[in-house]
Amino acid sequence: QIVFQKLEEEVSEEVVEEKPEVVEESDPDFLDMRYLRQTDEIALYNPDLQNIDFVELYSVSGQKIMTFSEIPTEESISLRIQQKLSSAVYVVKIYVGEKSYSKKVIITK
Repeated sequence: QIVFQKLEEEVSEEVVEEKPEVVEESDPDFLDMRYLRQTDEIALYNPDLQNIDFVELYSVSGQKIMTFSEIPTEESISLRIQQKLSSAVYVVKIYVGEKSYSKKVIITK
């Protein structure tokens, strides 16, 4: 029988990476988002008029599909998807300052 254990010195010396704060949907400042199948757009609802840096669309496997920049500071924002996407689950990430919001969306054709 072989057993692997870390020495106490190794455990205390590990470096912890700092990652951007990911905000869950229960956060009161959360931006709501929906996929609009009729117009092939991602609709963002920004009731607090937060300054959005950029928005990214990822496949569920982690491949970046699109990046939306120069997002207006408005209550209702529509981001047009310019390329043909297959029906699947995607992840939309919104970056606001030091925070990032993410939500899965189902795109169907």
